[in-house]
Amino acid sequence: MKFRFVASTREGRIIKGTRYAENKQDLGRNMNTEGLLLMSAEPESFTLKERMTAINVGGISVIDKVLFARHLAIMIKSGIPLIESLQITVEQTSNESLKIILGQILENVRNGKSLANSLEQHRRTFGGLFVSMVRVGESSGTLDANLDYLSIQLEKDYELRQKVRTAMLYPGIILAATVLLGGALSIFVLPKLVDLFYGLNVELPIFTKIFLAMASFLASWAVWIIVLLVMAVIGMRVFARLAPVKKFLDMLVLKAPLLRQLILKITITRFTRTLGTLLRSGLPIVESLAITQDTLNNQVYEDIIVKVRGNIEKGTLLGTSLAEHEKYFPKVVSRMIGVGERTGKLGETLGYLTDFYENEVDATTKNLTTVIEPILLIVIGLIVGGLGVYEEAYNKVKSTKWLYLHGSAPCYWHFRSFGSACNAFLSNFSCAIAARLDHCRNTQCPASCSTECYGRHQ
Repeated sequence: MKFRFVASTREGRIIKGTRYAENKQDLGRNMNTEGLLLMSAEPESFTLKERMTAINVGGISVIDKVLFARHLAIMIKSGIPLIESLQITVEQTSNESLKIILGQILENVRNGKSLANSLEQHRRTFGGLFVSMVRVGESSGTLDANLDYLSIQLEKDYELRQKVRTAMLYPGIILAATVLLGGALSIFVLPKLVDLFYGLNVELPIFTKIFLAMASFLASWAVWIIVLLVMAVIGMRVFARLAPVKKFLDMLVLKAPLLRQLILKITITRFTRTLGTLLRSGLPIVESLAITQDTLNNQVYEDIIVKVRGNIEKGTLLGTSLAEHEKYFPKVVSRMIGVGERTGKLGETLGYLTDFYENEVDATTKNLTTVIEPILLIVIGLIVGGLGVYEEAYNKVKSTKWLYLHGSAPCYWHFRSFGSACNAFLSNFSCAIAARLDHCRNTQCPASCSTECYGRHQ
């Protein structure tokens, strides 16, 4: 419960603020332990944002969690008590959502709960890795060291995601621009050309016909196509939460020619780093694997880790168990882990593997960008090639002799037959060109043609 209070120090200084507590009695006891005298306290209602945050719906970034873990570790190392360290963290935090959650954690710790149990109430916000490492640190007396490990782990994972996003940014922008350009041309420009060419009654190349037919279809059904795409995206996000669907999609991604190696290396990097961090913090291997499993975000790998845990509980070594899944864990991973187990340096070995696969992710993202760029150029080339339909109109205007291939009607009336696609200005302009090229017939050129055309043939 949140209270707005007024309290005084032993020196008589008045302090006002807000704090969380179970009730007024708990708030008074907590303040007495800090040398404060509670003068008055009134319950304060939660705002909508605070209510949403209380059920773990706040906006807390990875960087916020990294800074929280790092600052808390530094203060504990400096000898500042946990409650005071949390109080300082709450006061210095600029993220309002995180401040509300940390305020609730602080009051729980003041009421006698452990930091891990307090974090457990916000597991969806902090994650199983955060909670477990804090719990191990509290039980082993190495909370500051575990918080250091944790901040490094979260920061490295964040940097890995940023590297992939940065590498995919340029191809993504080009692809989005290409799709938008193609859609705009198909909906707003090409349908007018369709009417124009149908009015001319000329024979078009087969590729032009196909391109114009696709443009006409997109223009006619544009609204429904957009609605269906939006519904498909929403439906995929909803159904992707179902275990069978998620596993199918994860398996599909792992079979994609361009993405397979990147996803595999990212997942192995996350696996080795998380497992190594947990083992170095003192957590048993089976429990470490269970927590690591939840951080992989890939149902195929999560199912493999479940099998590996079962084998380890039966006495099988980790390296041997991973060797049974060579398709997803290359030989170098299972063999190095096996060596680490036999030499008693599994944590260090996992660290070496993490560094190795981090470099592999960097190289793969660069290579993937290099491969994607030519593909995007081909797509753009197809769109530009499709715009060759403009060449038909250009050729017709460039050579005005075509105006007389369909009967003896004068040039003005041929242009008039195009309908809305060619107006009177275009007809006069074309007649002037015809006069210059001696293509306009003196016996049939009407006064509606330009003065030059009409006067030249009187």
